This record gives sequence, C-alpha cells and structure tokens, in this order.
Amino acid sequence: MTDNSPAAFKGTKFNSLTVLGLGQAPPGRRGVWWLCRCECGVVKSLRPYSVRSGETKSCGCHRAKIFERSRQRRSTAANLSGRRFNRLIVIGPGTPRYRVAGAWWLCKCDCGEEISYPAAVLRRGVKTCGRCTLPIIDWHNEGDVRIYHRNLKRRKRKGEQGGATGRTPRWMKHGMANTPMYNRWSNMKGRCLNPKNSNYPNYGGRGIVVCDRWVNSFPNYLADVGYPPPGKWALGRIDNQKGYEPGNVRWETYTQNARNTRHNKFVTIDGKTRCVTEWLKDIGLTEGAYKYRIKAGWTTKKALSLAPFAMKREPTCTLNGTTLTFRQWAQKAGVHPRTFYQRRRAGWPIDRALTEPPMHGKSLAQRS
Repeated sequence: MTDNSPAAFKGTKFNSLTVLGLGQAPPGRRGVWWLCRCECGVVKSLRPYSVRSGETKSCGCHRAKIFERSRQRRSTAANLSGRRFNRLIVIGPGTPRYRVAGAWWLCKCDCGEEISYPAAVLRRGVKTCGRCTLPIIDWHNEGDVRIYHRNLKRRKRKGEQGGATGRTPRWMKHGMANTPMYNRWSNMKGRCLNPKNSNYPNYGGRGIVVCDRWVNSFPNYLADVGYPPPGKWALGRIDNQKGYEPGNVRWETYTQNARNTRHNKFVTIDGKTRCVTEWLKDIGLTEGAYKYRIKAGWTTKKALSLAPFAMKREPTCTLNGTTLTFRQWAQKAGVHPRTFYQRRRAGWPIDRALTEPPMHGKSLAQRS
C-alpha cells in the first residue's frame, strides 16, 4: 500500500511544489491532502497522487506563465491591421471564438458584419464573414441560429459537401427551414394554394391568394414582412377580402387577429368601425346585457352607446343618529337579513326589528 503520509515526504520537492505537511481537505472532499508551497510563495492543499505523479506541477502559476508567453507571441506576430482578405478588412485584434493557436483578428465584412478570425484562417483564403450570403437570418435570434446550424449538420451527414471555410454551402438557399418564420410562410401558402389543406375553404377556396413576389421566394417575403416584436404575434391581413400582399399584412396579437375576421359583426358609430366585442369592452357592458337589449327592441347603435345602468341602492334606515343599510343593521344586531327585511316591511319599528328574538310558528301579523 502506498504511503501518502505527509511525514514521509515532508520537505520533498516535486517540480515547483514542496511538501510542508498534512493539509485540510476542501469542503465536500475526503481523503488525505498535502499542504504544499509553490515556488511563487502560494501555499495550497493538493492531492498526494497528483503531486507525486507530476500531474500537478504548480499552484496554477505555471499555466498563467504559459498564457502570458502565448499572449506575448501573439502581440509580436505580424500586424494585419488594415489589410484586406477578399471581402474582409482587418480592423484590429480580435477575441477568440474557439480554441485555436495563434493570433485572432477582428475583421469587418463588406456587408457590415464584424467577426474574429485566426491569422492562419485569413491567410488560408477565407472570403466572407459567412453571414452575408444569408442576409435574411436574424443572428440575434438564438432559435433561428440554432436551427440553421442543425440544418447544416443534417445536410453534411447526408454526404453533401459545403463550400470553403467561412462560406455558406452552395446547396443551402437560406438556412432557415423549420424556423418559426419559415413555418409561417409555408402555412400561409398551404391554406391558400393547397386544396387538401383543412383551412383551404376559408382562404384559397374564397379567393385569398399569395402575391407573386412571395409565393416562390421566402427571402422576399421576410424582407417585406420583417420579424415580429417580442412575444406572441400572428400575421394578419388588414382587409380580409384581399390576399397576402405587401401593404395588406401586419403583425397582430392573437386577440387582434381573432377580432379581425369575417365572422365578427362590425358596427360603425360616429364614423368609427369596430367589432361588437371592442364596443362592449369600451362601455363595460356584458355580452348577455347586449343581447337582452337587442331582444328588447333596441337598435344596435343605442345598445352599444349607453353604459350599463347603475343598480338600485340598498334601502337604509337611521337609528340614534346612525344611518346604515338594512344588511349592515342586521349584521350588527345578529339578525338574519331576510328577517329584518320582513319585519320592516310589516311596519315594525327599527329598534324592535333588531332586538326581538325570532318567534317560530307565528306569522308577523300575529306577532304585531
């Protein structure tokens, strides 16, 4: 059995570490730990095996020195600032995007996008930022970017070869298949052009079509419509009798989209046309009260113009200078409100109606 006791190795030096004695295990760890001093002066508890095997050579300063030497080498490397590589212009030192040796340089593409590349990749012939060939992708939308890279990997697994480093593969049109925006475009065409679609009778069956600019070009559709605001939005038509075309579409909330359908009833009051639901919400009237008004013979304009009537006020009474409602007096005296109402209706005085206990089996006429 290996002797890991610190007494047997006290004073022994392993690389940059000198064993001082028994150390304290970090929180949540067990076993024997050695207390070691590094050449830089840092005292640290380490595993005996890692120290003896050479896996741990220092307290961490050795790695910092390596990074510093690498940074110095990158700083003394050839300065590429101002140089042009195809469509890329180097504007200064860049931040590494992944692990690779050598200096990184921040480049600006002719499309305006900025991206960091290693010097070796620039000299090897990268031509663009890789995104200007896909100008329609929202690179700030993590979901779209993730789907784009998933499509890229899927096509590569099928044996299809892409272009050079930094370029979009030739077989990829836009890289946005299966994204929410692409699915909206595909569903729009399906319900307008495909007779087998379940929604075709409500769209294509009644003459709703997709304009020629959008029907075969998803980039044109996205360039005209744009991305919706954050949240849940639907693409709606301003005039439901017209098709999907520039100038007749807008982003709507689900509530706005549901109210802007041909099944809703629209009413014009004082030159303003809105659906009945919006009018009811403005005046605070329920749908049941509106239907009751129409059934009673009211005109639609009158039914939607008058606010709901105020409820009748509860009767009150005064006793000893205090005025309360019947219900409040009954609760204060401990009498059931219905009993108090009946007593007052029979002509009882207020004090007697509140104080006399109930007499079961006798009518109010017999008690009075």
